[in-house]
Amino acid sequence: MAATKLIFGRALARPSLHRSIYGALRTYTVAPTALDGATDTAHAMQEPRMSVASLAGKVDASTLKALEKRPFSFTTLTEVQSQVFKLLPELANAGLTPTSTPLPDGKGRDLLVKARTGTGKTVGFLVPAIESRLNAIDGLSKRTLTLSFAASIKQEREHLLSDETPAATKVLAQAFTKTTVGVLVISPTRELAHQIATQAQHLLATHRDMHVHLLCGGESAHEQRRLWRRQSRDVVVATPGRLLDLMQDPMFSDAFATTQTLVLDEADMLLEMGFRSDIEEIIGYLPPPEQRNTMLFSATIDPSIEGIARETLHKNHRMIDCVPPGEKNVHLRVPQFVTLVDEPADYIPHMLRLIARDQMIHRELSKVMIFAPTTKLTQFVARLLPSLAHNLPGKRDTQILELHSNKDQASRTRISSRFRNITDTPSILVTSDVSARGVDYPNVTEVIQLGIPPSKEMYVHRVGRTGRGSKDGRADLVLQSWEGGFLTWELGEMPLQHISVAEFQTQVLDTAQALDADTELSLWPESIGDKMKRAKDKSGRRRTPISKRRPFTPLFGEEQLKEAASTARDATLDDFPPSPVMSGVLGYYKGRAAMLRVRIENIQRRLAPWFNELLGLDLPVYAFKDTGKDELSGRGRASGEWSKKSRDQKGRGREDWSFKSKLRGRGRFAKDERGYGRGEKSHARSWK
Repeated sequence: MAATKLIFGRALARPSLHRSIYGALRTYTVAPTALDGATDTAHAMQEPRMSVASLAGKVDASTLKALEKRPFSFTTLTEVQSQVFKLLPELANAGLTPTSTPLPDGKGRDLLVKARTGTGKTVGFLVPAIESRLNAIDGLSKRTLTLSFAASIKQEREHLLSDETPAATKVLAQAFTKTTVGVLVISPTRELAHQIATQAQHLLATHRDMHVHLLCGGESAHEQRRLWRRQSRDVVVATPGRLLDLMQDPMFSDAFATTQTLVLDEADMLLEMGFRSDIEEIIGYLPPPEQRNTMLFSATIDPSIEGIARETLHKNHRMIDCVPPGEKNVHLRVPQFVTLVDEPADYIPHMLRLIARDQMIHRELSKVMIFAPTTKLTQFVARLLPSLAHNLPGKRDTQILELHSNKDQASRTRISSRFRNITDTPSILVTSDVSARGVDYPNVTEVIQLGIPPSKEMYVHRVGRTGRGSKDGRADLVLQSWEGGFLTWELGEMPLQHISVAEFQTQVLDTAQALDADTELSLWPESIGDKMKRAKDKSGRRRTPISKRRPFTPLFGEEQLKEAASTARDATLDDFPPSPVMSGVLGYYKGRAAMLRVRIENIQRRLAPWFNELLGLDLPVYAFKDTGKDELSGRGRASGEWSKKSRDQKGRGREDWSFKSKLRGRGRFAKDERGYGRGEKSHARSWK
């Protein structure tokens, strides 16, 4: 077989075609950067990884079986798992041995772990925590109690400690399993908490009578209390807000006073989201550091993390650094591009080309995440895209999902799971920052950010959704031209490459033409290609693989995309009022004027052309002025209001939204917002 070359991890059968596509896509290499400062441990990459089989005798047989079977099916452990598991079985004595007692290597039991997202750290902290719980339960038969449980029993039922009869031992065992907490994992977001809880359930699937409790907002607190009474509290995964609410109930606070293991996952994000005071209050309900084992996992270690580590970890803790030398994080090796869009009419077409390029390269495996700055803009883009699917290579088979904070927790969980499990059709998740950190979506091939992110840190977290686990990925930031100040002041250290709308349009056309020119093109291994040919959609019709849907080139005409965007916009606005989109975006950018180095009073002037094009308006700049509680929705000290009226007085025709700017004052002295005009007239604008 002739030698093949690789492009984005896939084989092309013809080297000449590969060269043309390679040039069109302008791939590049990111130079590695050195870690800032020194660490107190050797880097994990310097040691070989462990095999799962090597855990035999170190972990319970049921735990080992769970790791070897689906959905894990592990044969080799990741770096962070290897570094933590090599401390077993001695590490799995949380609560039984004072934390001040060092492990055989002379170092501490509490862990401060620096590890990138997507490196398997969830299993890395769950396995030793579960093993500690199992060891504590086994120790009851020998009347070996955890330190915190012994202190609790001594206060309430001291006679059980001196009574060594089998009946007393049985009572002790029942009290321990029903009233104590094995491991408490604190997560910054609901989505990440659900993901951790799911992993814990998989690990406990081979264990009898062990349970996982999920305590987070968006779920029924009544149901959480009911399950708390009925089931053992072996693994508890919680978000800070709901956890603190429930801790006001003695039924919960008494149980957490006997916690064996505390895990702070994504600790840097917990601090970024303002949970430091909540964490400090929660720790007040837990046993002292001497009586519990604590593990703190973070993608970065900075002074704020070191501060929370001093408050939660034993002073003799150890640090494990799993970030390889010369590599800080995923975001420094993922190809990153930024486009400054001068013409508002090019905004949506450019987004479509980014999606189309990914679908041409990755075909049915294309998995795109689009981040929008506000919930309402997320909803608008998600409802706009289905009308534009016919302009994508994946066409109607492209699955488009929507995720944001306005959806209830059950819907968010269902949508996250659905996007995570899509493997045979192109998919797009339009989301707010609820998906930006910690949640594991495997095999994301492209991340698109519309508008400036809330911060440099959030930009990094969003980029980190792709390129996970050493896989390929790409990230694109799409900004209006006046947002360029954010690049200079906030993202100066990022390896961003500038690419114009025209340059990228040329690249996409060149790629499409190169793919159309090869009649024998196949980017798929034989087995996958055969599977896709046999695939059927939900209606039972055979689904045509993307590779058979050529030609691609006619999809990307400049005027064609602009016309498609305009038509889709009008169809979306039939049932979607523009006022929440505008008020949300306006407030978002005003809150970040300092990051942009733009005066607040100039924000609406900058946004007006973008609003008019994106939402099909023809409004003057002053219509976007924020002068009241919610001007654009007609509440508070509003200078205008939106209403939905039919095209004619009889109610026939398509309904349109209209904006009316009310004049103030009376008679010939009346003036509008700009100080112009007379009389009690009004200035109205509407669009179709």
